[in-house]
Amino acid sequence: MRYYWEALFSVEYFPYWEFSMLCITALFVSALIRLIVIMGAVKEMRKDIAELKEMVVMSHSILTKILKEKK
Repeated sequence: MRYYWEALFSVEYFPYWEFSMLCITALFVSALIRLIVIMGAVKEMRKDIAELKEMVVMSHSILTKILKEKK
């Protein structure tokens, strides 16, 4: 495997080296796009968690009012 990478990135095989750099650039761009998509999903999850937290706080306050009225 070591010799494969040496041959792939050596200057002697310039067209293959150029193609390798193109592939690595495409891989890097793909990883960036995936990170952007994941960050968007995390943003949506945070929004949902905030809504759920708000609902829990509201239901807690309603339940405490009801319990106080029964006493």
